[in-house]
Amino acid sequence: MRRSWMLLAMTLLVLAFGLATGFPVFHRTFYILGLLFVLSFGWVWLSLRNVEVEVHRATLRTWAGQSIKETVSARLKRRAPWGLIEVREQSETSAERPGVVLGLEGSEATTADLEVACPTRGVYTVGPAVVEASDPFNLWRLRRTTGGAQRVVVHPTTTDLPGFVLLPADLPGEGPVHQRSPHVTTSAYGVRDYIPGDTLSRISWKTTARLGRLMAKEFEMEPANNIWVLVDLQRQSHSGPAGRAIEETTITVAASICRRYSEGGFPVGLAATGNERVMLSAQRGAEHLLRMMDALAALRAQGHTPLLEVIANLHARAGRYTSVAIVTPSRDDAWLDGVRHLLEGRSRITVVIVDGDTGTKEFPDVTHQAAAVGVPVYAVKVGRLAETGLIAVQAPSATYSRGVGSRGVAMRGARS
Repeated sequence: MRRSWMLLAMTLLVLAFGLATGFPVFHRTFYILGLLFVLSFGWVWLSLRNVEVEVHRATLRTWAGQSIKETVSARLKRRAPWGLIEVREQSETSAERPGVVLGLEGSEATTADLEVACPTRGVYTVGPAVVEASDPFNLWRLRRTTGGAQRVVVHPTTTDLPGFVLLPADLPGEGPVHQRSPHVTTSAYGVRDYIPGDTLSRISWKTTARLGRLMAKEFEMEPANNIWVLVDLQRQSHSGPAGRAIEETTITVAASICRRYSEGGFPVGLAATGNERVMLSAQRGAEHLLRMMDALAALRAQGHTPLLEVIANLHARAGRYTSVAIVTPSRDDAWLDGVRHLLEGRSRITVVIVDGDTGTKEFPDVTHQAAAVGVPVYAVKVGRLAETGLIAVQAPSATYSRGVGSRGVAMRGARS
C-alpha cells in the first residue's frame, strides 16, 4: 500500500507541474501514472473477486504438541485475470499463522496442504482464512476472508506413568485369580481344547492352525468396578513459583490415568471443579474417553471449590466397588478428611501429589501426611514428569501390585 500512495503523490505532483508549466511531457506522464494507478487497482480487485477458495480440515481434534492438517483449494471462476494469491490461516492456537502462495491459471483447482500448530492444550478457534492478492507491480494489496471459524479441541498430552498402580476394588475379574466366565467377554486369558457345543466365536484360529487341532478361548469375568479420577483445580492450590506449569502437570497426570484405565476396559469417571464443573459418570468406551479428554482440554485452574468439597460430592457415587485416584497440587491437608471418609466406605484410594516447588528435592509435608492415612501416594515435581515419572512415596501393597500387573490393565500404549 505504501507504493500506491507514493504513486498517487507522484501523479499529483506531475499534474501540478503540468498545470503550472503547460509542458506536454507532464500531461502525458500524468495520464500514464494515473492509468497505472487505476488499472493496477482494478487488476487486484478483479483477481480477488474472481477466485474461489475452500479450506478443508480433516479433524477438529488433536493432541498438544501436534498440528491440525488442512487442505487449501483455489480455482478461478473465470479465466482472467490471472495472478498469484496468498492464503493465510487465522488461528488462536499459536502466534504463527501458516500460509501458502498459489498460482492460478485456467479453470483447474490448485491445492496445497497447511499445518496449524497446536503447542498447548485448550479449546481454540481456527478460521476464517484470509485471501490476499496483489498486482504485478505490488502497488495494491487487498484481502478478504473466506469460510467460517471452527472450534478446535487440543487434548492434553499423556504419558505411560511407569510404576503407577491404582488399587482395584475387591470384585470378580480383578486380582491374581482368573475367574472363568460362561459367556464371551472382551477378556481372553488362555486357550483349551475345543468341546463340542462351543460357538465359533470361541475358536482361536491362530492356535488351531499352529497346533493342528481345534482350540477354544477361555474368557474371564470382566472388570466391573468404577474408577474415578478427581482433579483439584482450585485456584489457591495452583499458586506457586512454577505458575501455569503446575496446572499442566496436574492435567497431564489426570489425562494419563483416564486413558490408561479406560483403554484397559474399566469404566472411568472424571470429577473436577475449575473454570467449570465437570462430573462425568464412570463409563466404558472410546467415546467416553473422548468426552473426558475434551473436558480436560477446556479445564483451567480457576475454581473456588476446595478439594474437600469435590471429594464430598463424590461420596454418594463411591463405595466398596470404587477405586479413586486423587490428583492435587494442594499443600493444605484439609482434604485428607475426605479421604478418610471415603476409606470408611471401603473405597480404594490412590493419591498423586504435584509439587510446584522446583527449588527443593523434598516433597511437601502433605505428601507424608497422606501416606500416614494408609493410602498409596505418588509424587512428581512440576516439569519432571517425562524424566522421572511418578515417584512412589508409599506404594500399594504387593498383593494389589501383583493383581493389577497380572491383568495387564493398560500398563502400556498411552500416547505421549
